[in-house]
Amino acid sequence: MSFASNIKQHLCSIVPDAPCCQAAQLCALICFSGTVNTQKKLKIKTENEGVAEHAKHLLSQIISPDDFSHALPKSESGIHTIMISGQDSLAALSDALMLSQNGDTYLYPFKTICSSPCCKTAFLRGAFLGGGSISDPSKNYHAEFVTKTAKLADMLFELLLSEQISAKITVRKNSFVVYIKDSEAIASLLGLMGAGMSMMEFYNIKIEREVRNNVNRQVNCDNANLDKVTAAAGKQIAAIKKIEAAIGFDSLPSTLGEIAALRVQNPEISLKELGTLLNPPIGKSGVNHRLERICEIAEKL
Repeated sequence: MSFASNIKQHLCSIVPDAPCCQAAQLCALICFSGTVNTQKKLKIKTENEGVAEHAKHLLSQIISPDDFSHALPKSESGIHTIMISGQDSLAALSDALMLSQNGDTYLYPFKTICSSPCCKTAFLRGAFLGGGSISDPSKNYHAEFVTKTAKLADMLFELLLSEQISAKITVRKNSFVVYIKDSEAIASLLGLMGAGMSMMEFYNIKIEREVRNNVNRQVNCDNANLDKVTAAAGKQIAAIKKIEAAIGFDSLPSTLGEIAALRVQNPEISLKELGTLLNPPIGKSGVNHRLERICEIAEKL
């Protein structure tokens, strides 16, 4: 089961006690996953069986179970369809959920459905169940809500902003997508919706990912430094061998001859380590100065 599916499974277990919050949750779920056809029948579609059962439970608090049907998918990855028909049932839902029709096909909530903090939370939960998704945080930080209407996307954007959750809106094919890329904002969203366990799992994966990235950066840095040391040592040894072949070490000052011999014997160590082998020891800058003088002498030969 995917990370997003686990979240939805948990959120489906949350049924608010207050009727206003139940209404807000169902309202959002319907707005993000429901459409009205030409026969004025409301269809709620979802790939998640738990979401379908959750929607049925919330619907039964407002209308009779006899007024809606549940069409099961023909395959495991298919679509569950809940259909509500009948003018009286649709009118009851519209009144209870503060719904208005946005065009001929889609429904839109009146903002008063989210007038209280608890109802905002319930609305976000329903929106996620109806059209939300979160990527596996071990691969990518990305949460999104997909809707067919710009009006609903704008409302959700403003709602998230009011909760200090930074989001953006983009268009993908024929849909409007409200998305969040910041990891802390995604964690805040999970906590706000009531997915506390998923939030903790998200943080654990985030910490593991950051530790792994830090280790990789350190290894890459160490490898890069090692490559620099190796390249510099190769250049120095080539210069030393050129001097040895042309004029011999005896022609060099004793300080340069000593460091030249040590470099040839220890091609893999750093300048700092090379300096500790001298008697008396000298620092990194002193070693570098002597080796640069050797390279200059070799260039003139």
